[in-house]
Amino acid sequence: MKNSLAVLFAALVLLLPLASCAPKAEGQATSLPAATEQPTQTSAETSTSREEASTEEDRSSFLSLLGITEKTVPFYEYYDDDGALQLELYYDTAKEEGVGIYYGTYLYEVSAASFLVGAAEKTVWIDRKYLITSEHKDNDVNYFSTLPNYKENSANNKQGKPTMFHATMSAEDGYGGTFTRDLIKITWDYRDDGTLRHKNKVILDDGYRGSERFYYDSKERLVYVNAYITSGTLEDYYIYQGISKTPSYRLTLHHGFGPTAVQEFVKY
Repeated sequence: MKNSLAVLFAALVLLLPLASCAPKAEGQATSLPAATEQPTQTSAETSTSREEASTEEDRSSFLSLLGITEKTVPFYEYYDDDGALQLELYYDTAKEEGVGIYYGTYLYEVSAASFLVGAAEKTVWIDRKYLITSEHKDNDVNYFSTLPNYKENSANNKQGKPTMFHATMSAEDGYGGTFTRDLIKITWDYRDDGTLRHKNKVILDDGYRGSERFYYDSKERLVYVNAYITSGTLEDYYIYQGISKTPSYRLTLHHGFGPTAVQEFVKY
């Protein structure tokens, strides 16, 4: 890498800008030019900075110190529902390394953080948008269905697509009576044209992804997931190549009580 480690870490503590107001993009992914230099640190040398955003000039300086110019096309960008830039990723697929910048709100504070991304682990993609399972929670229903007095209730819209799933069980209240306990609640929300917009899932007493909100683009491709865990929040970003209906990558970020960090980077 062109810059020394000292210069890189100096860059990591620069103030970063607020998210720009560019038009919303739907999981767009393009390749980096081969000549673009990328950070070469190991995963142990990830970002240690979370600072309030400053000016666009600060952002330009930050990218420059990482060997990234304003003309460099990001490998991936994600814009939130308000059209604000939430994540950008510069990644070299040949070298299998890159750097990402997260702009967002955590613990009610507007902040920005950088992180390094290494080689992706291979895994298998399954489209679960209309299933009651999710990529990280496939075994929930299998387990809950073995509990005593397990019951399911579901509903579909006029197009035959699911709108609700509710799993419950009866449990003793300790006073000789029983009460109904919620196990899984899922709702599906649709756009006016009938395409899926959101899927919301809540699981009983689960500290790992106990609640998940799934976001879908106009082609009903899963593009983003926000999940609760006891140590903070997980965000899944699904990266597509062109018009493919199958994601090429998933980047999972962990926002806890320390700096933003990459929890997982996979390739489908």
